[in-house]
Amino acid sequence: MVRLLAIDLSGVLTIEADVSPFDFLGSKGLSKNNALRIMTQLFDGQQLWDRVEKGELSMDDFSNQVALWINNLGGGCLPSEAMYFWGNPDPFLGGLGVRKELLNILPKLARKYDLALCTNNVREWRTSWQSLIPINAFKYIFDSSEMGVRKPELEYFDKVEKVSACSGSDILFIDDRCENVVAAENFKSWQTVHFTSTEALLEKIRRIR
Repeated sequence: MVRLLAIDLSGVLTIEADVSPFDFLGSKGLSKNNALRIMTQLFDGQQLWDRVEKGELSMDDFSNQVALWINNLGGGCLPSEAMYFWGNPDPFLGGLGVRKELLNILPKLARKYDLALCTNNVREWRTSWQSLIPINAFKYIFDSSEMGVRKPELEYFDKVEKVSACSGSDILFIDDRCENVVAAENFKSWQTVHFTSTEALLEKIRRIR
């Protein structure tokens, strides 16, 4: 029986902005190959973005390093310009949309289940994203930038279970990233929903037992 709904923020409750870091890097004079080199460093090499989402690095640190890489590869970028890597220095203040139908039912769901917000996020964006959602509907907030771990790391899911005192089929985890959904299933045997549409999610929630 489901006791905890563990819900992702970006891509589920909010609508991700239609921006491309590759377009940003190209606008700073980089070839596709050099843009790919930076993206590889960010996510597979030094895992710079992971460290931002774990609260280990600030957005200033991130922007300084991105600008340095761009300039070293023949482009031109100031650290202040690199803050626009994701389209806006704070995407949650940059007109990011929300799924109102989901937000509107959260208080109702909170009367039936414990709600947990499970987000990989950035310390500097915390105030703005919390202003977009009915934060009081959530019993638990699992913010990677506070926890020091991020999805899909096993320790992230461990902490959700420890704090909520729920495990396995007690938890329905909703996320738009396949890698996070697969990790929750494989690591913890949670029930999961790979979010693709509001309509499909609402139907799944109606059928919860």
